[in-house]
Amino acid sequence: MKGWHGEPQRHSLAARGIKTTPITQVIQNNIKRTGLTPYDINDGYCEEFVQMVRDEFPEASWRASEDYDPELPVGHVWIYHKGKHYDAETIEGVDTPLDLTIFKRYFERNPHAKDWYKGMVFN
Repeated sequence: MKGWHGEPQRHSLAARGIKTTPITQVIQNNIKRTGLTPYDINDGYCEEFVQMVRDEFPEASWRASEDYDPELPVGHVWIYHKGKHYDAETIEGVDTPLDLTIFKRYFERNPHAKDWYKGMVFN
């Protein structure tokens, strides 16, 4: 399997420097089950992927970009669990969804847009 920039993706969480937790293990297992790259999951299959994860890990909830701002130009659905935001590309979890790889990529291409979302509260 290749990573989102085409580099070979290491399969174990530990090899990637990610602490193994129940939620990260479920996310990793579901990435493998899809046969898609994490980038491809986030580029059109994020809702289905979140549902797969929640089927196995029902204590996790889901969040959607339109819940925070319907105008956000990056439509995305991700997992929220114990104060962390996760998706197929960011399985280690981050404190704010703006740090999810999909949004970071958008802000790299559109640096002016990050100022607009800087003060938003995500929970």
